[in-house]
Amino acid sequence: MKEIIDETLKLARLDDVGHTIEPVDIVLFDEIESIIENNKVLLDENEFIIENNIDNKLHAMADKFQFGELINNFITNAIKYTPDEQKGIIKINATVKDDFVEVSFTDNGVGMSESQISHVFDKFYKFGTPRNGMNSSGLGLAICENIINKHGGQIRVESSGPGNGCTFYFTLKSK
Repeated sequence: MKEIIDETLKLARLDDVGHTIEPVDIVLFDEIESIIENNKVLLDENEFIIENNIDNKLHAMADKFQFGELINNFITNAIKYTPDEQKGIIKINATVKDDFVEVSFTDNGVGMSESQISHVFDKFYKFGTPRNGMNSSGLGLAICENIINKHGGQIRVESSGPGNGCTFYFTLKSK
């Protein structure tokens, strides 16, 4: 219940017209490594490996706090929706496209159908039962979409279907 309240409050703050973000120049590799380190216990407990393949010279403009929320949501989502008996892998990559950096977050979790993909960013949408009894508010990906929209970027997801994992893509302005 606490998670639902916390996530609802986060989303309400982001939806607030007066809520502003403060983008700063970040080194994507370093920021993501820091977030991975902060999640080390959770990742180890769930036997997850993260490959941060981002060039360590790649910069983007992002609000550090919101960027942390975004990456944390992707990590916890991947953990929640990877079968218990499966070793989890997350691969993070990035490419520069025009004035933006596109980051991809690929997992080997349960995957999604076309129908699920069309609703994945809806508030309170849940597309399965989380592993190990982990809770899901159904708001994490709606929060991710809101964060990216506030940054002037785009977000999308692709999956080859159930059992094939997912790749989430988002863009941030490049430095």
